Amino acid sequence: MKFFKPIQWGFCSQRFGENKVPFYKQMNLDGHNGIDFACQKGTKIYWNGEGKGKVIKTIASPTQGFGVYIVTEDELGRFMYIYWHNLENKVKAGDIVEMGNLIALADSTGQYTTGHHLHWGKYEVDSNNWILNKDNGYGGAIDPIDKNYFDTFVLDIVEKKLEVLKKIRDALIKLIGLLKGRK
Repeated sequence: MKFFKPIQWGFCSQRFGENKVPFYKQMNLDGHNGIDFACQKGTKIYWNGEGKGKVIKTIASPTQGFGVYIVTEDELGRFMYIYWHNLENKVKAGDIVEMGNLIALADSTGQYTTGHHLHWGKYEVDSNNWILNKDNGYGGAIDPIDKNYFDTFVLDIVEKKLEVLKKIRDALIKLIGLLKGRK
C-alpha cells in the first residue's frame, strides 16, 4: 500500500529508529518507534493510505495523549497505524476511512511529547489486532514507510509543480500567438 504525508503543513522532525538516547532505553525501546511530523496546534491529520482502513479504537491516555488506531489488510499483511498526541479525534471505532478523510487534529497531548506534532506509527497485527514481534526493540513497531518515501514525496511535489508550470507555459504560448496574430 502506498502512503502519503498525513498532514499538509509540517515537516518530519524525527524518523523511525532515530535518537537512540536513554529516554527510549527507559521505555525499553532501541530508538524512536514511529515518525514525527512537527506542525501547528490544530493541524488537520488525514488518513494517508491509498486503500481503505478501519478505525479499531480511539484513545485518551495520560501518557500517549489522544490517539487513533486504524487497521488495514492487503497482500503484504495486516497492519495497524497509529496517530498520537492529537487535540481531538474526528473518527470513532468502527468508521471506515478512505484516503484524504480527516481523522484528527494535531496537538501535544500526552506525557511523552515536546511540542505540537503528529506521531505516526505502524505495527503488524494478527487477526485479533494483537501486535506481533513485540520483542523487536521497538515494542513491535516497524517503519511505516519504505526508505524511498521522503524522496518519493518530494518527487510527487515536483511533478505537481511541473504540471502547473506546463499549463502556464502553454497558456503563454497561446497568448503570444494571439498577440502576434494582431500585428
